[in-house]
Amino acid sequence: MANTRNQSETSASRSQEARTIVKEAVRIDMRLKIMLEVDKVELRQVLEWALDGLQDYIFEKFLVGYKQWDEIFEEIKKRSKCEEEAEKEHIEREEMVEQVVNEILKEFREKQNEEKYRLYRERRLARQQEKCFICGTTGHLVRNCDLRKKKIFKP
Repeated sequence: MANTRNQSETSASRSQEARTIVKEAVRIDMRLKIMLEVDKVELRQVLEWALDGLQDYIFEKFLVGYKQWDEIFEEIKKRSKCEEEAEKEHIEREEMVEQVVNEILKEFREKQNEEKYRLYRERRLARQQEKCFICGTTGHLVRNCDLRKKKIFKP
């Protein structure tokens, strides 16, 4: 869509240039006619010469214009391709980083869950055996542990 818009803008500007050139040719022709007071045959000849020159000038301008626009469009395409590739690489890098972070978080969560389950299992077994978590002996729980009482009431 942008391409057609640019093409229409360039063709509009070129047609505007052509109109101004033709107006200038008509103005020059009128001046020549007034200055030289030429009759119809000579006027036709002068107009043909002017139009031939104008035609060459217009074609030359348009061809140069087309070459310039082609070069500009090629440069824009190259840069846009480079930008697209860089953007794709940037997106790929972001995706890779995101994948790595997700994998690390997944492993961390799994380890956390394993640790939680291990602690839960140990506590459950300890409760069943009435094993103390502080001293590790069986027969009493933490609230009845002598080491706890010593730690709390140290002078």
